[in-house]
Amino acid sequence: IPLKELDTLYFGGGTPSLFEPRLILSIINELEKAGFRIKDGAEMSIEIDPATVDQSRLDEYKRIGINRYSVGAQTFNSRLLKIAGRKHTAEDTVQLLTLLKKNRVNYSFDLLFALPTQTLEELRADVLTALSFDPSHVSAYCLTVPEGHPMSIGRASDEEQALMFDLIESELKKHGILRYEISNYARPGSESRHNMLYWTD
Repeated sequence: IPLKELDTLYFGGGTPSLFEPRLILSIINELEKAGFRIKDGAEMSIEIDPATVDQSRLDEYKRIGINRYSVGAQTFNSRLLKIAGRKHTAEDTVQLLTLLKKNRVNYSFDLLFALPTQTLEELRADVLTALSFDPSHVSAYCLTVPEGHPMSIGRASDEEQALMFDLIESELKKHGILRYEISNYARPGSESRHNMLYWTD
């Protein structure tokens, strides 16, 4: 089979960090058998949730060649994490981000906003906490649920959601993290190559 070279490979959504790293490697091996080789210098990303990755697992990912980590932080507010049905705690997120920073790996993290009962000041606290880890990339997603869904109760109005969006953009911009597509922000040169392939078609 003639090989096609892949510039990017992305493991996500869901929680692929629950997979044993050897299973991730087996997928990469199967891709090559099917004619898709990972190009030298390719961006290889995996979504990881707090409390699912320790130093040992991170070392295994690095051996496989994964060089970008997307952290499903969502919020640093314990009350809002419970409302969102997340199993991890804010402390779990802090521990994971500390681990990634210590290992000097390329990472991004997701912030979710317009959660039920979330205030503008709580969102500001989330953004400032995120900035304290000096990220090169942040994805900020507005919670979207159908009308009548339990998580639609107590959410910010459309006007407040627009203010939340503006707050995120202005705070990140102050720190040199710029919006390069609707929900993604990065320091120049740290944009997700995988995101950009979709965004530019």
